[in-house]
Amino acid sequence: MAVECRSLWAWTRPGIPARRAASATIPELVCQELFALLAVYQALCSLKCEAALAVGIDPDRVSFTVTVRVARDHAASASAEPAQARRNAVRDILDDLLPRRRDRQCERVKKPAKNTFPTKKRDTAQPATRASYKIKILRKAPSPAQMS
Repeated sequence: MAVECRSLWAWTRPGIPARRAASATIPELVCQELFALLAVYQALCSLKCEAALAVGIDPDRVSFTVTVRVARDHAASASAEPAQARRNAVRDILDDLLPRRRDRQCERVKKPAKNTFPTKKRDTAQPATRASYKIKILRKAPSPAQMS
């Protein structure tokens, strides 16, 4: 999703680097700009899923970058009927699908835990231990330099 967000940011704000959060400086305007960006992202994902549903494929086979490009091209050439423009956009998206994912060579395996110590049971009481401690304080003998 990070790549998709950067692509969307670059598409909507071509003069501003993708690493900047927003062009506004007032918090309310930053919030408004981010909501608008999320609304555009939601609309593009909806178009992507509609295209995948039209032919019965996985939505991951539809490229987000292609969806952004097609949406930009169709928005620039305003059509008289929005429904027809949407159908044309879906057709153009389906012309450039991603290849089907390869099957796995090896079965996916869960990695073993690095910690080999048994887990601590929180419900059980800890056994009492019989430990005794002794503290022995020794006085350091004064050095000959301190005696004179």
